Amino acid sequence: MPGQELLQRHQQEVAALRDSSFRVFRNALANVPIFFAVVSGFLIFSGDVTRTTLIPMSLSVVGGAFGISTYLVGNPTVPARRLLVAALGLAALGLAGMILVRML
Repeated sequence: MPGQELLQRHQQEVAALRDSSFRVFRNALANVPIFFAVVSGFLIFSGDVTRTTLIPMSLSVVGGAFGISTYLVGNPTVPARRLLVAALGLAALGLAGMILVRML
């Protein structure tokens, strides 16, 4: 049965590698809204904001807060995935809003 043991060990190692790669990918995705939130927060506090740009920038800041909360939740549970989706969605809305405001 050494072949069976070797196969089980291989399957465990592949599962561990898959889980760690998904964790790194989720962390990289969470960093995107956090970056947008830092830039938007800096622009808000430095006074480079107008009435029209305040809403998209604040959406980015809220998305960054959700991105940080995905780190606090930790485990890849359903709420952590929902927080990540919300963070990415709000960051995308903020970025799209900024682009639309700047173009108009």
